[in-house]
Amino acid sequence: MTDRAIYNPDVIAEWDRICAASRRKSRLLWYVLGVCLAVALLVPLSGLVAFFPYVLVVGFLALWASSALRFGYQAILECPNCGESPVHLGRRIPLYDVDYCPHCYHWLRSPQNRGGAA
Repeated sequence: MTDRAIYNPDVIAEWDRICAASRRKSRLLWYVLGVCLAVALLVPLSGLVAFFPYVLVVGFLALWASSALRFGYQAILECPNCGESPVHLGRRIPLYDVDYCPHCYHWLRSPQNRGGAA
């Protein structure tokens, strides 16, 4: 499939810029999630609520929020060439594993750098 991919340095540079901007935005959200989780865990430790059901709910919400942060780029990032998301919402793959757009077959990362993380 990658033998049909089109190499365009402008598309690759724009994809790198989009990914870097997405990582910068999500970094702040990860810090906010960590602070919220620490504050939420202080409540049962202070004895204000029962420990058992509260911690399960907070744990479930933390798992859901971290999953949404980890894979949220799939609904946001679009291919610089065709404007569609290069990753289908059902597939859960890391952002650095997206090599080319399956819609327009343009490389999103340089074929020479495919072995490492972008």
